[in-house]
Amino acid sequence: MAKFIPRVKKLGTSEYEKLKLSYALSKEGRFDEALIELEAVVQTSPKSIYAYLALGNIYLLQRRYDEALIQFQTITKLDPLLYEGPLKTATVHLRIGNFEQALEQFQVALSLDNKAVSAYIGMGQLRMKQRKFDEAINYFNQALQLDSQIIFGYVFF
Repeated sequence: MAKFIPRVKKLGTSEYEKLKLSYALSKEGRFDEALIELEAVVQTSPKSIYAYLALGNIYLLQRRYDEALIQFQTITKLDPLLYEGPLKTATVHLRIGNFEQALEQFQVALSLDNKAVSAYIGMGQLRMKQRKFDEAINYFNQALQLDSQIIFGYVFF
């Protein structure tokens, strides 16, 4: 008996439908197709924060850090009060070893939302990479205080 493999079908042309399609394509590992859909969203809706976030996340997965940075910085330009832009920018800087820029952006993210668990985790990761283990533990504890159900399995990349 043949194994059922779900496939994505085209839904329509609205921004929401294209975002859903790009998400489904990404889940199937079809990143190039997802990028095409997301770039189409950006062309028709240049202020779509979700499209820039999704583009940046795909570029981050593909280790295309310069392109990811552009997308995440665009989010910050579109909405400077949204913590996700600085948070994701900090994540890229952390991955490429720009620790000072990562620190600055994590701090911006926390100033915008002091309950952003992922920002505390990011600060903990940063401090671990800097071998400041006591500070890392403090940040991880702050994340746990905000969300006691958090799973730290993905922390150590």
